[in-house]
Amino acid sequence: MVVYDGSKIEAFAGAVAGGWGYFYPRSRVNAIINRNKREIIKQLGLSDFTYVADDKYMTYSAMGSLLVDFMNIIGLSRLFKDYVHIDKRESTYPSDKIPQLLVLQNILGYDRIESVRPLNQDTVLKAQLGIENYPDPETFRDKLQRYTEENIGQLFFVNQKLLDVICNLTEARYVDLHFDAKVITVYGDQEGAEVGYNPHKFGRKSYHLKVCVVEPFGFILTISLESGTAVSSTGFVEFYQKSVAALPQNHLVIQNVRLYSGFFSEGNVEAFEGDFVFFEVVAKKYGNIKHWVTECIPEEDFEPFYYDESICGASFSFRLNEWKKPRLL
Repeated sequence: MVVYDGSKIEAFAGAVAGGWGYFYPRSRVNAIINRNKREIIKQLGLSDFTYVADDKYMTYSAMGSLLVDFMNIIGLSRLFKDYVHIDKRESTYPSDKIPQLLVLQNILGYDRIESVRPLNQDTVLKAQLGIENYPDPETFRDKLQRYTEENIGQLFFVNQKLLDVICNLTEARYVDLHFDAKVITVYGDQEGAEVGYNPHKFGRKSYHLKVCVVEPFGFILTISLESGTAVSSTGFVEFYQKSVAALPQNHLVIQNVRLYSGFFSEGNVEAFEGDFVFFEVVAKKYGNIKHWVTECIPEEDFEPFYYDESICGASFSFRLNEWKKPRLL
């Protein structure tokens, strides 16, 4: 059984009212505490109800209601309402509610809209969201089909506004940009999916996903979904430049860029060198690099990366045959 009674809010409201205990009777102090509690709930946009998850009030996730409160605090619903303008049609759900629900259910582990039907039985979550019925997969598909390229840009702008929230809560600091890519296998005919490099399901259609994450926050800065015929280096320089432009560098300064081996190319390296940023990219295991490491570097040049000496390494300058100049590996 899960119980949520807003005790932390009540404690804070009590602290605000604590000084009045010397002047008013306890009943008066309790009234002040309750009033402060209501004001805090209203200011933060929190839910103002107490529930017990029992046979009548069931929930599939104890953290679902807390996530709704969190999204209200950071103003996610308001951002969707102010900046994302979808083609209006008569609907039970406002245009800002659907993207909010997509974010929520993905965090809760419902990463496919076909699997969200059980959430319609979650009476606690629906009460928190202020909806009578949770949208079915068909409703989500209908809403998503209305999104245009302009709407995708609006969602990107909302993401930047969320990054502004982080900036308001933190001091100016250095950050790292981590770039990664992933092949997503699809089943059936899906728009834009093509047969390309797929290490998991050879010959199956797929998408190629690029993502840039701001560390140490774990914040997804930019994302790009491409045809399965794309590889990590396809259009990467443009993706990198878009990521840098999206970062508020008056507050978050790039200290390092990290990438896995799929991005290892001279063109990508030149982009980092042109911006004068430190970067670390995993080199591909080309035969000439492996030969140099195993045959040409003295053993005494290797130093342990970890205290237990389980992994050792050495740095050296090397130029691949097609590269213009050597670089430090």
